Amino acid sequence: MRLTHKQLCDLMIKAGHALIPYMSQIHIATSLPLACVSDALNKPKPLNLDVSLPSFHDVSWSLARLLYLFNIQLERNVAT
Repeated sequence: MRLTHKQLCDLMIKAGHALIPYMSQIHIATSLPLACVSDALNKPKPLNLDVSLPSFHDVSWSLARLLYLFNIQLERNVAT
């Protein structure tokens, strides 16, 4: 019984030692007066990726081409 109690106490102590650094970091980070202010050096830089939608003409041309290719394939399948 004493051995089981000692093992349980040792396990609790190890868990406490593992949590102490984590809890202290959280406490220090949240207690700083300007903790929520972002650092100017760590600001994300924009990637300048220009995203644009294709024009209506391009979309209609692509759909017409897709329909044409589908019809060609259908004719080939029906002919065989």
